This record gives sequence, structure tokens and C-alpha cells, in this order.
Amino acid sequence: NEYKSYLRMGLTKQYLRYAALGSWGVVASPTANLVYLRGNLVVVPALEKVVVWDIRKNEKVNEFSEGTDTVTSLAVYEGANVAAGYADGTIRIFKISSTYSDVVFSGHSSAVTVLKFDGSGSKLCSGSLDTNVVVWDVVAQCGLYRLKGHKGPITDVLFLVHSNVLITSSKDTFIKLWDLDTQHAFETLTNGRDEVWSLAVCSNETRLIGGSNKPELRVWSLKSSDSEPGKRKSTETKIDCELLGAITRKSKDRVSSLIAIGPTLFCQNNDATVELYKIRSDTEKEKVIKRKRKKLKSESDVSLSVEEEFPFSKVLKCGHKIRSFSGIELANKNVIKFCCLHNNNKIQSFDLSRDLELTPKSSVESLGHRNDVRTVLFTSDSSRVVSVSDGAAKLWSCKTKHCITTVECGSVLCGVIAPGDQYIVVGTKKGEVQLLDIVSGSLVESLTSHEGPVWGMALRSDNKGFITGSADKTVKFWEFTLVSANQGANQRYVVVLRRYRVLRRSHLKPL
Repeated sequence: NEYKSYLRMGLTKQYLRYAALGSWGVVASPTANLVYLRGNLVVVPALEKVVVWDIRKNEKVNEFSEGTDTVTSLAVYEGANVAAGYADGTIRIFKISSTYSDVVFSGHSSAVTVLKFDGSGSKLCSGSLDTNVVVWDVVAQCGLYRLKGHKGPITDVLFLVHSNVLITSSKDTFIKLWDLDTQHAFETLTNGRDEVWSLAVCSNETRLIGGSNKPELRVWSLKSSDSEPGKRKSTETKIDCELLGAITRKSKDRVSSLIAIGPTLFCQNNDATVELYKIRSDTEKEKVIKRKRKKLKSESDVSLSVEEEFPFSKVLKCGHKIRSFSGIELANKNVIKFCCLHNNNKIQSFDLSRDLELTPKSSVESLGHRNDVRTVLFTSDSSRVVSVSDGAAKLWSCKTKHCITTVECGSVLCGVIAPGDQYIVVGTKKGEVQLLDIVSGSLVESLTSHEGPVWGMALRSDNKGFITGSADKTVKFWEFTLVSANQGANQRYVVVLRRYRVLRRSHLKPL
């Protein structure tokens, strides 16, 4: 009574506060990178969550949901610890066996763009949109030092295992080599006027490869100055760098990521392709040099170009644009297993043999939509939800958040649920009205009723029919009809659609 009298006074207004209860249908969001864990397990971002998928069983193994902002970067150390960077600049470290974060770092003012563990897993390096690079001590759970020098967002970082050196790249077109003992940059490499997007180190840390907007990969040689003290540029220089040349890429789009896995260099482009380059070993290089000397009939010094040192192998083409790429090498099987995170909410895995034969393995795609969701419908008891996109309609359980059935359909624009919660009616871009059985997962009937896209659909007040409006300036009235379907000794009834009224030229413009 006091509450009602308080409202009658008119001094304040009461508003309903809506809070999100959860989300489902997200296999992987394209906001961060994918990381191959081990076996058939991959770690992917899912909006503000971090999800571990078993891609062979098509099931979710674990989920970390402590973050309140979107996941923007991921890193894994030996399949035990997962580091996640968020859009608010925080970093959380999870253990695969648990569901909560052990460590939380807050050292960036903008979104974290890249995360990398060192060889021992005791240090974590993070780069951000705020142009800063921070090195963290995972064991002591504190920050070690902040490296400032770049003028643009950080795109990639690399630890050198054999020396206490960190390599960073940025959109300011520079690559910097940092001495972590003194925390200063002793070498700066320029890439012209092009933004550097990714880095890779191979050949026992003697080659540095950088990818940019140009259709080429630049290669630098890395040589430790400690081995040749007489050639050191200064007392502070640890590594001497020399530009060897450039490898011409096949794709004209920019480089998204570079990964060296075993004897293969993977170059992921900002499209649906991944280019493969062979990394020649020292023995293979000597054989090539001997063949060149024999061909030239000369014993003089013969050197290899970068394209001979990293010969092109093949191009892997996927059906959709790739957002991220990760893989591991199985030494006992001589196979490289890698996964691709597509921009259409899909994860796909492949096996690559030593002969560079690609074998598609498994994918996680049935638990989410491939295109944007156009219509969301609740059943009468609000226990289930129907989501319809371009090409598929899915029935979800609100309690378990799992997909119950999937029905293939056309390019849907609108829809309604028929009484009884067994059928849904959808309108498509081609002017079709389709009746879908969401329980059995089948298309019951498809009628071409309009000459233009069906933009609107509504149930009648008596729930015995519905109305459709189209771009052909017509409104059509439909009703549900039960028809018996004989199947041997069993007799059942199915719902069919019947049009009984049409309003033409009721509008001067398309509906």
C-alpha cells in the first residue's frame, strides 16, 4: 500500500531494468584469434567468453566467462594456461582444468591486440591499441616493465628463445628489437610506408619474416653479435639485422598472420586463402647450392635468394574469409593439424601431410548460424526459441541453450509460429511462403505467392491464419488447413497453407 501511494504521488517514475541472461549460438566470434590447444581441442573467443571446443566431437569442453568486455586476443602455453586479452585493456589467465581466472592484469588503457608467452611460460607479453608493450611476470603476478617507442597500435610480438630479446611490430611501419635486460630498443627496422601486420621467426631464429599490406614478405637475417664481437655495431647491440630480400606473395590482400610450423611457413591473407612456403634446412640449402655450382660450372661462392630459401609450395583455399589460423605439428605422424576460424561463425580443421596433401577433417558449424539472424520467435510457453537466418531455421532450448533441430530454408525476411508450436511460416526474398516443421526438421511446403520479397507477416487474432505483405504492393490472407496423410496403416494430419483473399494496389509504394 505504501508503494502504491508513493507511485500516486508522482514524484518519481519507475522503470523496468533489463539485464542480459546469456547468449547462445556463438561458435566463435571474429574479434580475436583462435589458438590450437592439443589433440582436437581449440580455444576460441565467443564475445566476452573464452570457449574450448572439441572439434572432433562437436561439443564444448570448457567455458570461461569472467570477463565483462569482448575478448580481443588469446594465447596458450603448452596446453595448460590460457591468457585472454579484453577490449577494456585487462588480461586474464585461466587454467584449462578450471573455470575461473587465477591472475588478472590491468596495464593497458585500450583493447589488447596481441598476447605471447615466452619459452618457459613465466613471462607474458601484451601489445595494445595504446601503442604500449608490457611484459608481465606470470609467477609473481605483476608487471615487469613497459616498453614505449611505437607510434601506432601493436600488431605482433615475438620472444627469441636463445637470447633475452623481444621483437615487436606496429602499424607505424616499424619493427623494433628490444633488449629485455636493459629495456630499450637497440634496433629499428623499417618497412617503408606499409603497416606491419605479422612476424615470424624460423631457421633456428636466424631469419625474421614480416608481412604487410604489400604483396610480398620481407626477410631479415638475425645474427648474434656475441659470436662476432668485432662486427658489433655498438656495445648495446645484441643482434645484427640485415635485409636479405622479399618473397612475392600470390594474394593481393594484406597479410593477416604468419606462423612457422615445422618445415612450413603459413601465410594467412586477409581473404579466404593461406599460402604455404617451404623452409629449407641447412642440408637442403647445401644441396641447392651444389646444383647451382654444377649448373654454372664454377666453384665460386654461390648464395641463395630468399625465394630459393623459402620456395612457394601451394595455396589453400577455403570457402569463406579466414579471421584466424593456428596449428601444431604431430612429430610421430608427420602431419600438421591446423584450424581456421572463419568470419561466418565457423571453425574448420585440416590435416596437412609432408607431401602437402590437404585433408579436411571436421568442423563446428551446426551449433550456430552462418549468416545474420533475421527473425527470432518464442514458442507459446516461452521454453524454446526459433531463430531464422538466410538459409537455416534453428530451434533452441532456453534452459540448456542447445540447438534442438535445424531446418534448411530460403533467404528469410520474416516469420511467425503457427499454433501448436510445431510449425513456423517464413517469408523469403524470392516471394515464397514456406511452411517448416521445426520438430522433425523438414520443409513441409513452399509456395511462390508474391512477385517480390515478403517483408511482413502477422498472425490473425483467432490464430487460424496469417497475413503477408510484400514489395509487390499486395497483402494476402492465408489460413491453416489440416489434411490427412496416409502412411500405410497409420493415419496422421499435417498442416498446409491455403490462400483465400488478396488485397491489390492497396499501397502506392512497396511494403
